[in-house]
Amino acid sequence: MEILVVSHKYPPSIGGMQKHCYQLVSGLEKKHKVHKLVQGPEGKLRFFFSAAKRIKQTIKKNPQIEVIYLNDGLMAFIIGKVIRMKLRPMVMTAHGLDIVFPLNYFQKWIKSNLNLIDAIVPVSQGTLEECTLRGIENSRLQLVPNAIEVPHIPNKIEKEPMEFDSEKNYLVSIGRSVRRKGRSWFVKNVLSQLDEHIEIILIGPKLSNMGLWRFLKAILPKKLFDLIIIFAGVAIDELELEEAMKNPAVKGRVHRLMGLSNDELMWVLQKSDLFVMPNIKVHGDYEGFGLVLLEAVLAKVPVLASNIEGITTAIKENKNGNLVSAENSHEWISKINSILTSSDKSKIEEYHQYSMENYTIDKMVEGYEKVIKSVV
Repeated sequence: MEILVVSHKYPPSIGGMQKHCYQLVSGLEKKHKVHKLVQGPEGKLRFFFSAAKRIKQTIKKNPQIEVIYLNDGLMAFIIGKVIRMKLRPMVMTAHGLDIVFPLNYFQKWIKSNLNLIDAIVPVSQGTLEECTLRGIENSRLQLVPNAIEVPHIPNKIEKEPMEFDSEKNYLVSIGRSVRRKGRSWFVKNVLSQLDEHIEIILIGPKLSNMGLWRFLKAILPKKLFDLIIIFAGVAIDELELEEAMKNPAVKGRVHRLMGLSNDELMWVLQKSDLFVMPNIKVHGDYEGFGLVLLEAVLAKVPVLASNIEGITTAIKENKNGNLVSAENSHEWISKINSILTSSDKSKIEEYHQYSMENYTIDKMVEGYEKVIKSVV
């Protein structure tokens, strides 16, 4: 079978969606001929403006192409004219934000056009439910969870990114400080109430031009400002995090690490006692899956996350991690103390094995192959 892949999220750019698309394409290429129409050095705007025309040109040049795959809802929105032309059967991945983004025009388009796509593949049960809420027919929805590569675990690294104190417990969080990640909420409401020997490592870039974002927040209408930061993925929670870190109760207990290599990242994970993902509900934003949770589990680090959105597909309670209610500080504090004081390490091996068996790339690719064959 010949497949045309159209994606604005693909290496060498980095991120969870880029990794997902690359893993899928690499898997499909083992059995099928894949034509790639992906964003390159031309930049996003030029790629978007030329995508519809290039799709038609590629199909005209390669009439044996049987199906078009779109990497997300935004890509579908950009090439809406092609969707209505019905050149070939189409399959699209739905991640989360690409379905819930709160721009009225975009939401109207989603509701009136996505049923023209032959099959939509949500990456989590939560994303599937968001699709259903927008009137997408159940017959078009086929859930295929994201997958995870087995990470390389280094025995040693040249230079340790930070020094660990054997008398302390370290929590760790990875990613940008976008609001939904709940970092400032966690430092303010949970870390400040935990014993002072418990500290947290926040891995990921800081917000640049904080003064500019403070200015924009002050002068722009709230709705417009929120649309901008959600669409652009701005780590705006850094503003609140900066204030939360001024609390004397957390002074010296929040460590920031940036620009780590993959080996350094895995080293820090393994030295940590608990991976936390304290997501909160943010209108118009969405955690589609939470791939970093599985990376932590495969590094054999206990995981504790909020029981919301796509996270509940990545982490199954007592199967590969633990879940607690979002924004419930008492639950978070209690569960963190319970995990850190537990002497039972056998569960970590069970969690690791469960994730290895249920979130493999081969399993994900097989799922997509089944979906693609169903529409051809």
